[in-house]
Amino acid sequence: MENLRVDQPASPCAAAAPSKGKKAPVAHIIVNPAAGQDEPFLKTLNTIFKEAGWDYEVRVTQKAGDARQFAEEAVEKGATLVATYGGDGTVIEAASGLVGTNVPLGILPGGTGNMMSKALGIPQDFAEACALLVSDKKSCPPVRMGEIWAGPNVRSAADPAAEKRLPGREAAHTGDLPEPAFAFFQLIGVGLEAQMVEGADREAKDRLGILAYGIAALQALAQPQVSRYRLELDGKVVETEGVTCMVAIVENLGISGLAEALGSPNHPDDLDVMVLKKVDLQAFVELLATVRGRKPSIGAIEHWHAKRVRVDAKPPQVAQADGEVLGDTPVEVEIVPEPVMIIVPKDSLTER
Repeated sequence: MENLRVDQPASPCAAAAPSKGKKAPVAHIIVNPAAGQDEPFLKTLNTIFKEAGWDYEVRVTQKAGDARQFAEEAVEKGATLVATYGGDGTVIEAASGLVGTNVPLGILPGGTGNMMSKALGIPQDFAEACALLVSDKKSCPPVRMGEIWAGPNVRSAADPAAEKRLPGREAAHTGDLPEPAFAFFQLIGVGLEAQMVEGADREAKDRLGILAYGIAALQALAQPQVSRYRLELDGKVVETEGVTCMVAIVENLGISGLAEALGSPNHPDDLDVMVLKKVDLQAFVELLATVRGRKPSIGAIEHWHAKRVRVDAKPPQVAQADGEVLGDTPVEVEIVPEPVMIIVPKDSLTER
């Protein structure tokens, strides 16, 4: 897999070890208790951080929203970095609390898919990922996120407040505008692609790992539902039919040359919107490749770019974002104005 490509120079990371006479750097580690496969992660974490001269604090999530709250509190406490041990959902939550700050996010892969960490070239071995956080062979590129309004939280297209979006996160969330319900780094799927994620429940992923997505895909393909999509792309309305619609931040997928494969120039500041129009064996391969973070062979896909996207479907279809089920359409999507810095190996960066 190709590693993440970035459009901006990487920001400097914290020193690998404390300077003489200065206070030790502090890492705040956010742990999802459902993460990992019975790894002795605390012993490994303690050994690596203490040998590097770092202090650390561990907090365990108990409910949705905890990871974001813990990340925000870590910033207030002056944390050197925040790291998550969990899946993509934990990463996204914590990152939401670090947007626009100078505190970088470290990722200790502990989920089933770990799609974002793979796209970033972060080691999948826990000890190696820990060592990266305290090493001097890391970089902190700014990475963009998207925010999502879903179901009843979607703004009406006729609502004048929907046009009050301004640059800057605080300005964007004032007045009558509802807060976004979700965030994502990579991909929103509507329809068949989301059914694959919905079918791979926690029990299946615990038992089968990544294979759970393949089984769910076969089940979804057995009875594909064609919907009529109404897409609002920066105010322009497009109507089409298909079995799945995907909205992606392409540079976060770690798939080199995807824009070229789609026959379209790259638009790094835009969302990529794709509709898969048919279901056959080739479509299955494309969808499975997308879910697994691999480069798909491009078939019957319609493709657009936009900065703000709304997806409606008749009949309604289920939606997911980076492996988290959102509920049914409609969904509305935008890029978060400020990025979050994420710790990656120096050699994983490829400048555009």
